[in-house]
Amino acid sequence: MYQHGEQVETDPELAAFWFLEAASRNHPTAQYEIGICYAFGDGVQENAYEALFWLSLANAYGDPDAAQARELLVSEFTTQDLENNYARVSQWLAEHPQ
Repeated sequence: MYQHGEQVETDPELAAFWFLEAASRNHPTAQYEIGICYAFGDGVQENAYEALFWLSLANAYGDPDAAQARELLVSEFTTQDLENNYARVSQWLAEHPQ
């Protein structure tokens, strides 16, 4: 709604806020959307690490677009970065079963 200005004024920061709220509650589409926000700095400060984390979660929870978006980011990271992301995602999945 806020991302595209549907019946309200476009507000990228507010859109990112609500995506993060929903993503934190295991909503895969919101996890994908906040990952994209972090990847492009749309409503949040650009952060490839956070983008990878949220896109990895969205992928794990079955979002159909997350795998492709995640793969576009993977080449930017070292093996250690990817291992750290995997550990963070694994911990989230253990603490937030769906």
